[in-house]
Amino acid sequence: MHVFRGHTGRVARVAFSPDGHWLVTAGPTSAGLWNIASGRLLFYLRGHSDQVEDAAFAPDSRHIVTASADGTVRIYACDICGSVYELAQLAHTRLVHIAADLTPRQRKRYLGG
Repeated sequence: MHVFRGHTGRVARVAFSPDGHWLVTAGPTSAGLWNIASGRLLFYLRGHSDQVEDAAFAPDSRHIVTASADGTVRIYACDICGSVYELAQLAHTRLVHIAADLTPRQRKRYLGG
């Protein structure tokens, strides 16, 4: 059992991802993405100019939809909401792009080669 702490005001909505790994909360000015297993807040989803009143996951657990009192709806792609295999592929892709910008000294220090 976890107590989820992170929002600074009223939470209007809480939704579980269809795969059961994630939780999204609609807080006063942003939505929060939480890891259910650890109870840890991973990050806030920002962009609305007024209170976030609703948040939900798409059936694929890979997209989050939020609605605000400002009359807007936002859709966020959740790159980390995939399987372990998908996360490993994402990490590899990002590492390849980052490594291209590293100096030889940085590559040796951070990548061991």
